[in-house]
Amino acid sequence: MNGLYDVNPDKHTFKPSFEAHSIVNAKEEHITQIVAISDKELGEGFLNYNDIMDKILDNASHICKAALMNKLVAGFCLSKIVNQSEICDYLRIDQANLPEYVNRADKIGVLKTIAVNNDFHRHGIGYALTLAAYNDLIKRDIQALSSIAWKNGEKINADKLLSALGLRPHIEIKSYWEADGIKNNYNCSACGPPPCKCSAVLYFKAV
Repeated sequence: MNGLYDVNPDKHTFKPSFEAHSIVNAKEEHITQIVAISDKELGEGFLNYNDIMDKILDNASHICKAALMNKLVAGFCLSKIVNQSEICDYLRIDQANLPEYVNRADKIGVLKTIAVNNDFHRHGIGYALTLAAYNDLIKRDIQALSSIAWKNGEKINADKLLSALGLRPHIEIKSYWEADGIKNNYNCSACGPPPCKCSAVLYFKAV
């Protein structure tokens, strides 16, 4: 774990071993900064105010974490719990391409979107956000965990982060965000104006 985190094998949770920032449940007052980070790091228009507000209000199935440094939002992580009937549509994947343990799971946690303001990179914020969301998902009795990492060229943006949590790459889906980019007219941070040609690499882990 790169020396940054302590593992509790009994509860399957991870605990940050530093306190350089605070991780909180996102509130309405954080949304404008979250959208600004999303526009810069993920692509303009990828998320909007209403997208985040809906997730904050629906805290039964969504987990929205924000990292604060000096009262500024330095990054965020959006997660969701889905059931067996929702997982294929949510991840846009055929059931035959899911790992068998995911097909047997009643509750699946998805680490959906993670972004950190470039000004705050190398502070361990991405790890801390993801671990906070991971621990919340575990407490809600999920049986499997998934995440989506984007790939442009040969680079997978969150591979080290997800691997540190025990997730493993399972399948790559080409041009995963192409239709969304055209429909919502957002500019990918890697590709520029639509269509986005980035691939998605889906990661999974049994819990």
